[in-house]
Amino acid sequence: MQLPLSGKLWIGGIFIAVVASVLFWLQGGFAGGAGRFDLVLVALGFPWALIPWPESLGLHDFVWLIAIPLVMNLMLGTVMGRCFGGRHR
Repeated sequence: MQLPLSGKLWIGGIFIAVVASVLFWLQGGFAGGAGRFDLVLVALGFPWALIPWPESLGLHDFVWLIAIPLVMNLMLGTVMGRCFGGRHR
């Protein structure tokens, strides 16, 4: 049994979130660009992490850099899987 395209994209999105979570934890959070892994964290959250930070909401950095990109990537993977995955029986 072959994994459908949306499943493959979900695995990729989850893998990226796990790697970003580990780097976030190793660094002790996001350092506003001054941390050792900050650029990697932004790259792993791309393009969703480039949305301007809503300071007024007071969201934790983890939510903005990892959780929101994970949810958006999983939704995108689902849509792409349904649009381009073809039919599976």
